[in-house]
Amino acid sequence: MENWDNLRFYLAVARSGTVSAAAKELAVTHATVLRRVEQIEKELGTKLFKRLQSGYVLNESGKALLPSAEEIERETLNLARQFQGADDQLSGKLRVTQPENEVVDLYPLYALFIEQYPNIQLEINSSSELVNLNKQEADVAIRFTKQPSDLLVGHCVGKVTSGAFCSHKYRNRFKHKPTLSECDWILWSPSTTQAGLGIQYSWLKNHVSNPKVIMRTSSVSDKISAIRAGIGVGLLSHSIAKTYDDLLEISSTKLTSSLKLWIVTHRDLRKLVRVNCFMRFMLEGLRAQLERN
Repeated sequence: MENWDNLRFYLAVARSGTVSAAAKELAVTHATVLRRVEQIEKELGTKLFKRLQSGYVLNESGKALLPSAEEIERETLNLARQFQGADDQLSGKLRVTQPENEVVDLYPLYALFIEQYPNIQLEINSSSELVNLNKQEADVAIRFTKQPSDLLVGHCVGKVTSGAFCSHKYRNRFKHKPTLSECDWILWSPSTTQAGLGIQYSWLKNHVSNPKVIMRTSSVSDKISAIRAGIGVGLLSHSIAKTYDDLLEISSTKLTSSLKLWIVTHRDLRKLVRVNCFMRFMLEGLRAQLERN
């Protein structure tokens, strides 16, 4: 095979089932994916996919190629990580993935880090999806989990507590302190299944009889905006809520997540100087932030 890179395009189509999804994953055009798939089929002298109206499905030849292609992918990524891990510079790009749930205030820490290490360029990916460090989609992950996978190394920052918050404007609607059952609730409902989502609904079920849910949103920033606008009450971490002077805690009942906040990297990158530097800096800053809540 003259062009091993064509295997990336074969794998992307095989996993996603459509050319358009593969093009989006690889950040190339639809035509590029088609051309690369045709090239690898020409080199191998066989078709690899069944072209159906619903998408692309591996045929027998395509299925036979899959284990070898995935092994080549694993070895290529391992090799890249080994060389990347040998880099000994406090400069260059550092890709960080963080949860799109705003339970901790990360950006003041990012600002301090950039001030101290101006030659490191941060690339931040905020998403409710779990970015795969094994495939080099990020260098460092800040995520909520009970326990990271065995391929990841890092530090547990601690647990985050949350409470029920509303705006002063909403509180002034009531002549008395409202019970949780009297409140209008705003819930975060991400498009993907999240462990944190189950904790949220479990807390609400245990503390509020027949909660009146007035709004659901897939964006946590929109949820905060809705709470601040006086639409209703929502669960927010104490770390985030205290940054808004117009919010107050309407109940002293705290929600403590069973998940812990971790900062992790792939074990092959643990010796990379800028990764180590960033992880130590964020660990210290985040622990101090949680201790103040």
